[in-house]
Amino acid sequence: GSEVTLDVLRIVDGDTFIATAHPDRLVGRFRLRRIDAPEMSQAFGPEARDALAALLGVGLAERTNGKSKPTDGELSVFSPMTSSFANNVDVTALIHDVDDHGRYVVDVLVRRGLSTQIDYVQQRMGADGWAWAFMTFGGKGPLGEAMDVAKRERRGLWQDDKDPVAPWKYRQRADMKQPVNAAKTDSVKVSKRRDVV
Repeated sequence: GSEVTLDVLRIVDGDTFIATAHPDRLVGRFRLRRIDAPEMSQAFGPEARDALAALLGVGLAERTNGKSKPTDGELSVFSPMTSSFANNVDVTALIHDVDDHGRYVVDVLVRRGLSTQIDYVQQRMGADGWAWAFMTFGGKGPLGEAMDVAKRERRGLWQDDKDPVAPWKYRQRADMKQPVNAAKTDSVKVSKRRDVV
């Protein structure tokens, strides 16, 4: 695969984001390899998305109509997300493939500022309890081990006593609810769902 530097622009969900690849400045959708995070309509989906945003250095810039902070009782308005470059986070991706949805399947490393610490994003998402790891033919590997620690320590989506529904099972259930001869309104629902995946 090829290695690219990314400026992450927007987080779609806990395992997918939109970024500009440098130096070509091409914008694309990127899917984290070997993990699966909850869908946005699923329990812990928004939390997984926020965890990925924090790891990739993407945040919401607060706007308060020219004021430094809102006064009591005044709601602040959020502008579009600030990018990883704007937040001084270096994001490097190794592109492995393009999936059926046209997303680049990637491994991602991040470094903040001048720090020498580098985080493997998929491993952090698993260790923090925001994603399932896909098992490899050689066993669990570091991603599976990170997920096991998160389960044992009840981090992220594992914090409740009950077992959360894996995203692939959730999607399968959602697909089974779609009638075979879907009406025009049903095809709009499917279209919207695919935009999130």
